[in-house]
Amino acid sequence: MPLKQVNGLPAQFDLVNEYEGLSEIEYSGRGVRYDLGRNTGLVHSFVDSNNVLNGVTYFYAVTSYDHGDINANISPTESQRVVQRDAVTRLFSFDVNTAMVVPGPPAAGYQHPWLENASGNLATLENGNATGTVQVEFLDPFKVKDKYKYELTFEDVEIDSNTTVTGYSIVDLQPKSITFVARDTFFVNIVSAQILKGSVTITDPSGSVIDTSRYALDLVNGRIQGTSPGSMPNGETFTASLMIKPVASSTSTQSEDDNPVFDGIKVFVQDNPTAIDPLSIDGGRSGFKSIATNTNFSDETTRIRLAQVGLPAPYPSDFEIRFVDYDTAANGDLINPADSSILTFVKTNFNIIDTETGNRLDFFIQETNLAWRNGRWDWQDDPIIILKPNHTTPSDTLVSSSGEMDSVVFEPPVYPGDDDVFLLFSTKPFDVGDKYSFTTRAAAFNDINEAKDALKNVIVVPNPYKAYNAGEIAGVRAGDRDDRRIEFRGLPPKCTIRIYTIVGELVDTIEKNDNRDFATWDLLTFEAQEIAYGVYIYHVDAPGIGTKIGRFGVIK
Repeated sequence: MPLKQVNGLPAQFDLVNEYEGLSEIEYSGRGVRYDLGRNTGLVHSFVDSNNVLNGVTYFYAVTSYDHGDINANISPTESQRVVQRDAVTRLFSFDVNTAMVVPGPPAAGYQHPWLENASGNLATLENGNATGTVQVEFLDPFKVKDKYKYELTFEDVEIDSNTTVTGYSIVDLQPKSITFVARDTFFVNIVSAQILKGSVTITDPSGSVIDTSRYALDLVNGRIQGTSPGSMPNGETFTASLMIKPVASSTSTQSEDDNPVFDGIKVFVQDNPTAIDPLSIDGGRSGFKSIATNTNFSDETTRIRLAQVGLPAPYPSDFEIRFVDYDTAANGDLINPADSSILTFVKTNFNIIDTETGNRLDFFIQETNLAWRNGRWDWQDDPIIILKPNHTTPSDTLVSSSGEMDSVVFEPPVYPGDDDVFLLFSTKPFDVGDKYSFTTRAAAFNDINEAKDALKNVIVVPNPYKAYNAGEIAGVRAGDRDDRRIEFRGLPPKCTIRIYTIVGELVDTIEKNDNRDFATWDLLTFEAQEIAYGVYIYHVDAPGIGTKIGRFGVIK
């Protein structure tokens, strides 16, 4: 049966299609039907929340299944899961669908991997103005490379001969050096990822560069072959220097989890459609960028929205409304055309700039309130309606408006003045040429102080050992007893544990050199004899960190 998810549902995930629930086909002679799922959609990672205990051995299997064939009366089938144990070596072996896991924290002094040139786990935008996010998740911390830089670039991805969408590829900027044995004109696999075009150099055993006319590359499948008999002789060794695309031509831009895992990480990309970003008071980035005066206009008294005339649409750019002193503007001292909006020629004390280009934008204000129709902008007037770039005529006005701003203040109003700037920010979708980058820093065990503190708190589990430990693996047959074990927890990556009797006789020595915080002992002496009950002394020696002496009991 599948494990339970944190929401209580089975950890079974299936394609969204016409197949769900119990299969229409019964298993012959058994009267049961396979559960095809509930069209939950596929996922590619799972967190076990079923009260997993540190130090206990668990076996996991991930299997696939089909829906059978009702026309041929073939019932659904599921891929295998195999756990085997050698009777002599007592070692486990598994098929590709199965794994053994012993959960536990990393060794003392551990520092999680991180991104060097980013904000948290978000990659840095190097080129373009997109507002979407590229998030990096560390799925296997100890496979993360140190100081490896990656670039994610958006590009046209052809879905079919009639459809092209904006997607992206990720390039590992560290050149790879790969030695391979040629098979003349037959393809040889050199990498398991797509190769970056133009990055390949092939050299022979003497170090001489091979002319490109002598070989052909299959960039998509990472293969190479000689172009003619003898151009890359069968059995001869060559070296390829190249760069790869761990993710190639992906179109997953809604945080889907279907990108491949590489170097211990997975990348999630979230696009933003073009829209007006809310005011700062609503968690957005629009609002007063600079207030240099004592104006009582503020984000709290301002409203922004898509224009309410014609057929408005958001525009993927940012606009700044730059103010000057209101009295000066009212006297007509602004330079044209910034002192009056089009259509109604209402004088204003601001102009509007497209921050992408630095160009001024046209706008208009309608003075529908007769009591305030004075030919200049007042806070009681209708909203300031901003026109898209290159749309300036009245006929364009009704179909080209991109946004509007309105303010309501308590009288008497103190208008924005010199150096006051209001920013109208928009979210922007990914576009071809947009580029993000991130540099990974590997997990490390550099926190010596933490390791020293942890060493003081090293414990033995269980203590005392009373004939059985819940972390021990069950025997092959029911009732059988497997290897006994106790654990020393809170250890640094590298240390030596020595176990003594109460009178100082050496019982066993354990050498630890791994990323886990614990080491196990099978309760056997260094001569493979079972130990007697009693009290034992242990000594932990961690080079460069310190030592710890403790004791534990064994009750049979």
